[in-house]
Amino acid sequence: MKSASISPSDLVFDQDQMKRSLEAIRTRFTFDSKESQIALTHGPSAHSPNEKIYDAIGSIYSYGEEKHVRDPKTLTIFNENLKDLYFYEVYQRVLNWSPVPLGRVRLMLRAPNSCYSMHYDDSLRYHLAIETNPECYFYFKSEGIYRIPDDGTLYKFDATQLHTAFNAGKTDRIHMVFDTLNS
Repeated sequence: MKSASISPSDLVFDQDQMKRSLEAIRTRFTFDSKESQIALTHGPSAHSPNEKIYDAIGSIYSYGEEKHVRDPKTLTIFNENLKDLYFYEVYQRVLNWSPVPLGRVRLMLRAPNSCYSMHYDDSLRYHLAIETNPECYFYFKSEGIYRIPDDGTLYKFDATQLHTAFNAGKTDRIHMVFDTLNS
């Protein structure tokens, strides 16, 4: 399935270390019950461990108002409580590799039998699949479906195109998602 909106980069990460980092985070925190996300970066107003882990989750853009409700440039502080995990090394490598500045970074969980609404985002993103199953896909209205495997490869993702993600499988899908500040 070729796609103009999703393409593999030349960055590849250790999948076993990614899974160990995910398990370590899960012993410390739970995915937010509404957004199904954990923030790896946060803004300057987050102080406690819980504030930092949930600060940069959910939508920060109002489509009705056509503006950000939070400034994405402020959500770029990597959580110092997570710097002992492999995710910090991944973040550093992506930060040094990316031709555009990174914004917030999150772990995003898509539960079995669930789907996002069709939407577009305001910037390029990078996706790194940590856990997935053969029934997890992205659907682009203009291109069709695409699957990102959990093979350690970082994927460039043009989130400005109308898309959704769905998990028609029986296990969670978890991606590390990097927003960029190229809008």
